[in-house]
Amino acid sequence: MTRCRLELADYVRKGDRPKALATHLFLPLAYTPERHALTAADHFLRFNPRSPMAPVAYRRAVALARGLPVSGEPVTLARSIILKAPDHGAGERGVLLTSFEPELAKLARYARLPDITASYDIAFLATWHPFYSMPLYQYVARAPRRMFLMPSSASDYELCRHRHEDVVAFPFQSSSWVNPDFYAPPPRKDIDIIMVANFSRYKRHWHLFRALRDLPRRLRVVLVGIRIDNRTKETLLEEATAFGVADRLEIHEGPPDEVVSDLLSRAKIFLALSAKEGSYISIAESLFSGTPVGVYRDAVIGSKDYINEHTGTLLDSREPLAPQIESFLDRAKSYSPQAWAIENISARVNGARLNELLRAQAMNDGGPWSRDIAPFYCRHFDFFYERADDEAAFSPIYGRFERDYGVRIVRRP
Repeated sequence: MTRCRLELADYVRKGDRPKALATHLFLPLAYTPERHALTAADHFLRFNPRSPMAPVAYRRAVALARGLPVSGEPVTLARSIILKAPDHGAGERGVLLTSFEPELAKLARYARLPDITASYDIAFLATWHPFYSMPLYQYVARAPRRMFLMPSSASDYELCRHRHEDVVAFPFQSSSWVNPDFYAPPPRKDIDIIMVANFSRYKRHWHLFRALRDLPRRLRVVLVGIRIDNRTKETLLEEATAFGVADRLEIHEGPPDEVVSDLLSRAKIFLALSAKEGSYISIAESLFSGTPVGVYRDAVIGSKDYINEHTGTLLDSREPLAPQIESFLDRAKSYSPQAWAIENISARVNGARLNELLRAQAMNDGGPWSRDIAPFYCRHFDFFYERADDEAAFSPIYGRFERDYGVRIVRRP
């Protein structure tokens, strides 16, 4: 029964075509004065982002979002970082980077959003596919200036860049800000397979459980993650039991970052088996650890863009997984993921690219650019300055931001 339930849930979740067809039925609701019109437009956009009708639905969603409530209560932001302070005397704008739609929602409904955007440009990291969301509509409806939007994949970036003039698309995602200093391959590779993923259903650990029945028992398999939606280590063991492989798993629930980094670097291969999600930062972290990654070819995952002949393999979801895993293990030593990742996708490389794009945008808008953004990185969904003394240097700026706008930005030590 457990196996049937997992397979049925997987089939329903993967069925984008029926969902896309069904949501066309919601589109007429988006053009009625009923209170569900905004929800209908949003639903349509989420499942039909490339439809010819999507631009019309998007404009309707933004128009409807102007009627959403606004609050003047003080705001507290997490998962945010000030990359550059404004210089009011010179007319030079500051830069605030934030991520996660609930954080954007706080800004989008805040009464003083226009005051903030008078001095700061807001850069936002979308966390899912596509990038449409209620906070995005409300922000666009209320903000006098365009947002710098970083979608979760290259395909979403191209969609945004060609379709939307009310946001500026930048070619980055949540996994663009990994600090390579935290990851180093050890002298041994004593773990065969690793999955670093929260314990949610959409991560599809059971695909690995099913494949393990046809893989050698000598393989060491490690799962690392955190509980979510009432799903714990015990939930995974229950599902693995249904496939008869519970005794072949080593599960680490909520370990410290240092333990995760160590386990990643000791693995021969990393498997990412979800069908659809956002950026999936652990894929990038695996590459920096010197561990190649296997992802389904038809998966909608931002970091799938990083998989190439240097970094891993694309798996065929229509074929049995076990032989593909065996073949991947046999070729594991032939990849060079860490060298490729350091050269192409590290926080330092992408930070320099972001700085150039911001500078070019400022010049294009006719504004000055005399100071670069502070180098930064992201770890465990929190942002940090790369230079040790920048946190202290920016501390007065965070204090001034709170005094001027009533927005407190929490900084993690």
